[in-house]
Amino acid sequence: MSKPCPDKCNVLLIGGGGREHALAWKMSQSPKLGKLYATDCSNGGIAALAKPCEKKWDSTEIFYLCRWCDKHKIDLVVVGPEVPLTEGIADELATDTRLVFGPSKLAARIEGDKSYAKDLMRQASIPTADSRSFSEIDSAKSYLLRGLDREFEAENKTEFAEEVSAFMEW
Repeated sequence: MSKPCPDKCNVLLIGGGGREHALAWKMSQSPKLGKLYATDCSNGGIAALAKPCEKKWDSTEIFYLCRWCDKHKIDLVVVGPEVPLTEGIADELATDTRLVFGPSKLAARIEGDKSYAKDLMRQASIPTADSRSFSEIDSAKSYLLRGLDREFEAENKTEFAEEVSAFMEW
């Protein structure tokens, strides 16, 4: 079990989008915040609230980010983007003295892999919408064309099949 943050908590924010800006903005209002660092300060809102972390998130160089966190006495890492979570950044950065806000690699798979999530929900008898996964275009076309008496956006079956092909080849 990790120990709680001290009176003033140094935080590293991973990510640089709107979600991360909202997190930075709210954290900056806390009297318990020590220093706030961010791996991506290209967002002007984040740049105004956080100090830049010279180590960018990179799954191949997680060791260096861990060392950077140790050097700067980071107590809490807040991970915004889905990709680092699905690659296991929370597992790598969590220590006895450092908390991570974000799910483990295994738990993040539920959000990052929709096919896995649907299978998991079916196995656990959790109600969910019907879905199918395909790795071949012809199988997807065949399935979709069989169900065209339902609502769809194309003008005709041929146009719909072309749209599916374009999507699958993209």
